[in-house]
Amino acid sequence: MKHLIVKSDHDNVGNALEAVPQGEVVAWEHGTRQGSFPAREPIPFGFKVALEPLSAGADIVGYGEVIGVATRDILPGDLVHIHNMAGKRGLPGDTGDRA
Repeated sequence: MKHLIVKSDHDNVGNALEAVPQGEVVAWEHGTRQGSFPAREPIPFGFKVALEPLSAGADIVGYGEVIGVATRDILPGDLVHIHNMAGKRGLPGDTGDRA
């Protein structure tokens, strides 16, 4: 069994603490939340993995912050990366101003 690190109660993704082969069970916990599931594809060390189902358009939350948006439906155990998410920071026209 492999493990993910989850840094906030609000996170819906965790980071792989080591490379995870497809089909290997990954486990995670943070506070009273916990879960486990098989990796649906190979997960490289340090990459993000969905902890829960995410619908296309849903915010992706890591480290307690919105870090992107799902560009398609994502299932627990899926790799979360540029093939299924888009960033929400530094987009064209973003002045960096935060009101």
